Amino acid sequence: MPGTTDARCVRMMMRHGAGDAGPLDFTGAASRCVQFARPVTDGDNPPYAPLDLRDDPALQAMAENPAVNDAGYPFIPRNSMTPRVGARWQIVH
Repeated sequence: MPGTTDARCVRMMMRHGAGDAGPLDFTGAASRCVQFARPVTDGDNPPYAPLDLRDDPALQAMAENPAVNDAGYPFIPRNSMTPRVGARWQIVH
């Protein structure tokens, strides 16, 4: 199955939610799509890898707005020259 981008994952969670949760707001959707920057080991609390939402300007604006991204999930800035992360999620139906 092809992977999907962070932006597509967040959009899907905002439209459909996960399980019985129903549609989620930005923070709830980001919490389902954010990944750890490195593997979790016993007693470790690794940071989150920044979400790459640059291919969806509306989501990027939500991530940049502290009133919307109230949990402070990290994201790649819109003007970053960092290569796009691309597909890293496997959506299972």
